[in-house]
Amino acid sequence: MTQLSLPAEKAEIGASAGVERSGLTEWREGFPLVITSFFGIGVAVLSSWSIGLFIEPIQDEFGWGRGQITAGLVVLSIIGFFAAPFAGRLIDLIGTRKIGLIGMVVYSTAIASLGTTGAHLWQWWALWIFLSIGYVMVKPTLWAVAVSRRFDSQRGLALAVTNCGSGAILIVMPTILTVLIADHGWRMSYLFLGIGVAVLTLPLMLLFLRDPAPGAAAARLRMAGARPAGAADDAEAKAELWASLRSGRFLRLLLCALILTIALIGLQVHFIPMIVGLGVDRTTAAMIAGMIGLGSIIGRLTCGFMMDRYRGQIVGAAFLALPALSSVFLLSYDGGLAMGCAIAFIQGLALGAEMDVMTYLTSRYFGLRNYGTLMGTIMGVLVLGNGVGPTLAGWVYDITGSYQLYVMGAIPAFLVSALLIASLGDYSRGPRGAH
Repeated sequence: MTQLSLPAEKAEIGASAGVERSGLTEWREGFPLVITSFFGIGVAVLSSWSIGLFIEPIQDEFGWGRGQITAGLVVLSIIGFFAAPFAGRLIDLIGTRKIGLIGMVVYSTAIASLGTTGAHLWQWWALWIFLSIGYVMVKPTLWAVAVSRRFDSQRGLALAVTNCGSGAILIVMPTILTVLIADHGWRMSYLFLGIGVAVLTLPLMLLFLRDPAPGAAAARLRMAGARPAGAADDAEAKAELWASLRSGRFLRLLLCALILTIALIGLQVHFIPMIVGLGVDRTTAAMIAGMIGLGSIIGRLTCGFMMDRYRGQIVGAAFLALPALSSVFLLSYDGGLAMGCAIAFIQGLALGAEMDVMTYLTSRYFGLRNYGTLMGTIMGVLVLGNGVGPTLAGWVYDITGSYQLYVMGAIPAFLVSALLIASLGDYSRGPRGAH
């Protein structure tokens, strides 16, 4: 049997359970799930990442401010912030399949329904409440849990490939939606988007999103350093969960997630309106924005690969500091194609690494026994940032007529986020959740 390159104590646990598995075996068994999760995590970000393309046509029809339009993301973020930890707990308790299938039906239907909004602003926000219910069930926590339960020695790379789904979507989405909106209007484009989400994901989920059998799941959790809670150790599991939630490391992860996401997603959502305002035509702006997706894929794969081999917190900190550089360039951007692509690509590297860093480091510092709950809590904070960032950027534009002030504020935010990750320490030493 092929030996895993695990620490001695983990290899011994795996041997006693008879479940030592090579990286090749993990990929052979888990590849269909990774592909399913690739598309699942890709469509999960569509609702928030695509809104920048709809801002101008919605503004033209209703006269709403950009802050008012993107406040739909605030609705999503508030609901997601409070509901995400409970959704993560449900995933821990009843598995990924039931939660995922129900959530994807609701989510795709809700996206399609955004095109039915009336002239009253409250109707737009109400539809985002409906969308939020589906989103909290199909957000990246679901896919991170599913993949982490199938992979150990290759977990960093598997999560990176999974998370590349959002980058792939981001490469093609701006161009496709720009054409759809131009040809069919923003209302029909939302309908097409919702149908596309359902067609792309539901068949794969029915075929491949299956939770491991209880025995196999238990063995894999033991290999990862965590026993699944049962009647005998339920109290121990709860005590471990509360200790993790209160730990300094987890609080720093939460703070990093909030600061980083407010800065990064605000720039990403408003990127096309931002450079269009600098004289770039919409077609060229959509092409430049596609470089964010390309950078995201390269960032995810490179970051995941490196975290499997080097100190994950140092690798993560380096990637999260990158958009401070691209933001400096953005302040003096004059509309040139090459510089625009470079700015978008560097921004994409951090956008790609963000989820890798959160999902991977959480699993390594705190294990898998309460992973769904912990990642659900982190995702609640990420969703909060997803709403606050674009709305704040929109309000800055509405008040000042420019995004400059927002970009200037993003630079120190990225540097602080990188320092928070670098300060977490080595997860191979000491008890998980300590410090």
